[in-house]
Amino acid sequence: MKRLLALLPLPLALLVRLWARHTPETVERLFSQGVYPALAAPVSRAAALCPVPVFGLGVLALLGYILWSLRQGRWFRVLAVLGLAAAVFAGGWSLNYLRLPLEETLGLDVRASTQEELVSLCHRLAEDADERWQEAPETDLLAAAPDALNAAARAWPIPAGRWGAPRAALSSGLLSRWLIEGFISPWTCEALVNANIPAATLPFVACHEAAHVRGFAREEDANLVAYLACEASGDAYYRYSGALKALLYALRALQQEDAGAYARLYASLSSGVRADIDAHEAFWNAYRGTPAAEVSARVNDTYLQSVAQDQNARSYGRLVDLLLALSRAEAQVNAKEGETMT
Repeated sequence: MKRLLALLPLPLALLVRLWARHTPETVERLFSQGVYPALAAPVSRAAALCPVPVFGLGVLALLGYILWSLRQGRWFRVLAVLGLAAAVFAGGWSLNYLRLPLEETLGLDVRASTQEELVSLCHRLAEDADERWQEAPETDLLAAAPDALNAAARAWPIPAGRWGAPRAALSSGLLSRWLIEGFISPWTCEALVNANIPAATLPFVACHEAAHVRGFAREEDANLVAYLACEASGDAYYRYSGALKALLYALRALQQEDAGAYARLYASLSSGVRADIDAHEAFWNAYRGTPAAEVSARVNDTYLQSVAQDQNARSYGRLVDLLLALSRAEAQVNAKEGETMT
């Protein structure tokens, strides 16, 4: 009987997940804004005390335990441990995929936009990037991410408090080959960033992964939180990185809609911003089209579809739709304030 009880956590977690699929409002209120941050924040802080990522040590320990158990012929013990790890994921952090989409929480009007709106967004982001451009500072670019998210939490529904800072992944070389900017460990609440990516995009990616740790599981939600965090940051390079990364997404969308408008806007950018865009594209182009990148893309797409039905690789491009909706909301607020003033 005790052996069967050891396998119980995973079925229970799957039952909780099945229930959560039908109650996103409850998941949002009780789990994503309640239980999860209360438990995850101290775990994140504790993991940050270790000089190296705890996730890596945990993987090595788990592999060692599995090999030792298999040599002892204890297959059931291996199943129990793997089932417990799967249960923590399925009934823990991944429930955040089933919370309300951030656009609903913020009341954003996400809809089909005109090309004029897209061009206007690109010009605004280009102006921000041009005004904020600077050389990468000789500092730890990951350390300021918690403060950036806490600053954004003053105006937006983001869990604040003391969280561990993102850290460089020891496997950064492999992540580049797999076209991965970063990832998180749901078990240790750690945000791990590919340290080899160009410095100009590093702060945005750090905030993106930190947003995942704080409970924003969907890619588009983590991207929007990262942009808001960079905008609110007291670090000037973070504000530049947020504008640049958002501009990269918007320019990609504009290039697909109107190649001529894209070329004209790109040519109008300052030399520093163009150099950072070129460095970003050159870095990733060196790995695109390789077998490792193609396998990684398929695995990632399968993972996203398995944990949330509305997620796939195209979710990464939804940041532009959210930024357009955010621009419309800001325009409406400004118009109302103008009417009040008159």
